Amino acid sequence: MILCVDPGLHACGAALFTPDGALLSAAYVKGARQTGRGAAVWAATADAVGAWARYGFQATMLIIETQIIRPTDEPYRQSAIMEVQGTAGAVAGVFTHRGVGMIKGVLPHEWKGTIDGAIMTGRISQRITPAEWENFKSHGRTGALDHNALDAVGIGFHHFGRLDKQRVIAR
Repeated sequence: MILCVDPGLHACGAALFTPDGALLSAAYVKGARQTGRGAAVWAATADAVGAWARYGFQATMLIIETQIIRPTDEPYRQSAIMEVQGTAGAVAGVFTHRGVGMIKGVLPHEWKGTIDGAIMTGRISQRITPAEWENFKSHGRTGALDHNALDAVGIGFHHFGRLDKQRVIAR
């Protein structure tokens, strides 16, 4: 199984795929600590993702969104990026400890380019099959926070080539 994670400080979007690219489950996974910053918060969020992914599935690969700090980023953004990267590192540590042999980082521009978030969420939603939607609905849809889970799905779709542009050829 392949686990894809869109990390956040207090929660993560998570999606689990079969080795051939079918979406098994996706959810917005909240950590036990919903306030604060730092290593204890990162660990709590990573533990929650580990617990969510544990229910009957053994991940063999983790794909997690990573960030970079640009010289033009404002200090508050740099701080936020560092916190999210702390969670990403903690999640990678949880799954390394579990024996996941392959961990891959992907930058936002690598999997979604510079497309507006709402547009990308729509594209991801259009590529989810009816059977996959049923899995999504039964395993933790979160309403307003679905975009986090959908980003994790998008990371997986990118990995499997399911986000490739659909070309229309005029005749």
